[in-house]
Amino acid sequence: MSDRIAEWLTEKGVAFSKVETLLIAEIDIKESLKNQARLASGAINKDQMEVYHTALTNGDLFPPIVVMKRADKYIIIDGNNRIAAAKQAEFEAWPFGAYVVEDPTAAQLRSLLISANKTHGLPTSIDDRIEHAVFLVEEYGQSKTIAAQTVGVSISKLKRYFERREVADRAKRLGIRKLHTISATSIEVLGRIRLDDIFAKAVELTIAHNLTSDEAKKFQKIIRNLHTREEQMNAIEYEDQRLKAEKREVTDLNVMARKRLAKIKDVTTRCKALSASDIQSLPGEMQESARNNIEVACKHLGHLYKAIQ
Repeated sequence: MSDRIAEWLTEKGVAFSKVETLLIAEIDIKESLKNQARLASGAINKDQMEVYHTALTNGDLFPPIVVMKRADKYIIIDGNNRIAAAKQAEFEAWPFGAYVVEDPTAAQLRSLLISANKTHGLPTSIDDRIEHAVFLVEEYGQSKTIAAQTVGVSISKLKRYFERREVADRAKRLGIRKLHTISATSIEVLGRIRLDDIFAKAVELTIAHNLTSDEAKKFQKIIRNLHTREEQMNAIEYEDQRLKAEKREVTDLNVMARKRLAKIKDVTTRCKALSASDIQSLPGEMQESARNNIEVACKHLGHLYKAIQ
């Protein structure tokens, strides 16, 4: 195991040395917990720690941890859960050795964290991996392909992240608000519209009418198939008017439905209010039939009222 760790560090291009034991008191636990591939975590996994604790107390062997030196303390690169288990077992030192990485760059450190996590650590989310990849691209000039390979995320997902962010920046520059109210897929497809003013109008329409991702995709295709700015602007205006007309139609139907509902409710109330004297005023042979018919009518009206509500 030690040889594999040494080979791994060599492949990553970092300088390192090895110590046989490392005092736990010399480790900055708080900073080590911040130094994880799982950006949103920052906490020890208790289940994993318990497994390690049991193994330590049973005398099992463990691989060396990997650390770096910062001032007079060590920061863990690989081994947070193991050290937490050792502390719980009241170990004063980690007896299985430690590799000390010498002055890694920020890019090297990210690469080590992600690589160690991919090999044997707890799973990182796609968002964590993408954030690491973005750092490697923007801060250290790595290509998107190399960064994606380093962190273990598909190049298509990383490219899509950058595309969506560029669209969001474009919308912000154009003064478009409430972009967060539409889906990431809608943002991505609308970003393919070339002209800024057409793009802005299309996004505003999508927000105003709360279009789904599929609706935004279809609308974007219509726009891109038109060749002139005037045709595209007319298409947006037409779609806006059509959607407004649909809303008015739905509103009118709702008003009509409410009126009919009120009428049914009124008839139901009057049906139930028929008194015994009303029935008794009928000829004797018709009274039983009237009672049955009124009961059935009230029942049906009640069901209809509930259904329309």
